[in-house]
Amino acid sequence: MQSELRSIFYWLEGTDETQWASKIAMAKNCLATMRQRAKPVKDSSKPGSGTVVNPDAEKINKAIPHVEAMLYALHGRGRTKALESARAAVAEMRGEKHHLQQ
Repeated sequence: MQSELRSIFYWLEGTDETQWASKIAMAKNCLATMRQRAKPVKDSSKPGSGTVVNPDAEKINKAIPHVEAMLYALHGRGRTKALESARAAVAEMRGEKHHLQQ
């Protein structure tokens, strides 16, 4: 999930115009994975236990709107907006405030 986000981010920093469809597919997959991992799950390993939340769920939930915005921008081939949203998503996943250190 994070590697997919980084891949999209670094691609967006470039000038390659040939991979829009593959990056859109990657972003859709990443978003689906994020939504799944952000959900609480039943811990079946312990009888009577409640739900368990992924420890990264807070970061994921903060990043999801940015990934949605990135995906929307990718569909419109809006590289600048997609890059801005990707940068914010990666920063949220790293627990940072909307900047990406390389």
